[in-house]
Amino acid sequence: MPMLMPASLWRKTGRWDSAGPELFRVVDRREQDMCLGPTHEEAFTQLVAQEAASYNHLPLRLYQIGRKFRDEIRPRFGLLRAREFVMKDLYTFDADVDAAHRTYDDVVGAYRTIFERVGVNTVVVQADSGNIGGDKSQEFHVPTQTGEDVLLRCTACGYAANVEKAKSRTRVADSDRPTTIDSSRRLSSATDDVLADVFGVDLQHAHAASAAVAVPDADWSRAALVVWYGEGNAASDDASSVRRGANECAIKQELFGDAIDCKLIPESSDACQQWLHQLRDANERPVLLLDDVLAPDGSPSDAQQDNNSNTVIVKQWRESQGGDECAQPGCDGRLAAVQGIEVGHVFYLGTKYSEAMDAYVTGADNKRRPVEMGCYGIGLSRLMAAVVESSHDDEGIRWPPAIAPYTVNVLPLGKPGSPVAEHAEQLCTELVRRNAALHDEVLLDDRKVSPGFKLNDAALLGLPWTLVVGRQWQNHSQYELRNRRTGEKHVLSSIDEVVDAVTVS
Repeated sequence: MPMLMPASLWRKTGRWDSAGPELFRVVDRREQDMCLGPTHEEAFTQLVAQEAASYNHLPLRLYQIGRKFRDEIRPRFGLLRAREFVMKDLYTFDADVDAAHRTYDDVVGAYRTIFERVGVNTVVVQADSGNIGGDKSQEFHVPTQTGEDVLLRCTACGYAANVEKAKSRTRVADSDRPTTIDSSRRLSSATDDVLADVFGVDLQHAHAASAAVAVPDADWSRAALVVWYGEGNAASDDASSVRRGANECAIKQELFGDAIDCKLIPESSDACQQWLHQLRDANERPVLLLDDVLAPDGSPSDAQQDNNSNTVIVKQWRESQGGDECAQPGCDGRLAAVQGIEVGHVFYLGTKYSEAMDAYVTGADNKRRPVEMGCYGIGLSRLMAAVVESSHDDEGIRWPPAIAPYTVNVLPLGKPGSPVAEHAEQLCTELVRRNAALHDEVLLDDRKVSPGFKLNDAALLGLPWTLVVGRQWQNHSQYELRNRRTGEKHVLSSIDEVVDAVTVS
């Protein structure tokens, strides 16, 4: 699919406006808006709309491996956060919902197998769908301390979610109420007045409340008040000094959907104070998002109420933390936090794109229906970086065999033109002749550098096997074969032994 796409394609689905500043936008010499594709839902849906007319043409599984672009404000961490990256993206098209869900499960299973074969440990977590959309989404993460994302996993039932999506229970006992309250943590008097006079709400655990105003696209006329339980988790090491943030993804989705820009502005700011004072006097019907921990006794969670003709939505608006109780039915476990690098993301899209781009097929009953879609991606360049972050030691990289640049690194520890060097070159040819799987998998280090330099570089490069041709071959016709992952060294007496010992994935 083309890397450069016209804005008209993205405007059909509304993503030209909702994608935000990370969409790489360009203008050609005819003043036509274009973009460099970060994903290709529109392009693939347009293709299917043109080619598939009947349910007999489905299912379709279309994928590509190519370059993507994202206008990152601060590219960093090498391949982990770049403006240009490589992705394997798959787009699926099914005739009905059940078939689409089966496809989703099949792809999730296939991705698990891929990552297992690659040799990385992944955690599958519930995730936010973001600008791509859909009502079902999961991410594949490689756990590592250098990861950008925070994942929460239940130690009992296995529930796992990105912190943006995670649900939890937070119980507040009377003993948790501090005897003295830091004035910097109190809600402002303006917020207290609005809660009481405008919404008719008497907060539980008011000492632990935090508040902000959610403003979409700098449009204060659509602003909403958000009040959440802001106390750090009691199970953490220093909960008294840690404030809990709001779940901005959940708030944005509830209030504004795919709004381009939604900011949470602290209630203590001058702009918020002015808005709160105006709210008391204005004849308006604002919205309050009230965290379920702070709701008055008897207020059900996940509920919408009308207080004083204003809308109060009671849900979990606080961000979950490690140490929170798991919210899954019947589970008494707690959530543990771990950092991770996202290497894959899967979405069930439903008919968001097919309806917008007229991708309909005629069913067995002769009725036209929009195609059910899914999209699935593996970030190949991110995966390479994640492997390095999660599989290395003090000496260098330890490449898993399945994705190593080469399988065998042959090191002649002799001068160029010496018998050792000549035999090492012959050895490379012989290894490939005796094992066809080693074609393009053998690297010969014939540089004019010292033996120590070659050995250090071999460990740094991290190929699965290093075959040393040196004094042992000169004196005893023996080779030393080193396993980079385990550190084991084997002394072998023939090429056949070397071929048998080297495994190729």
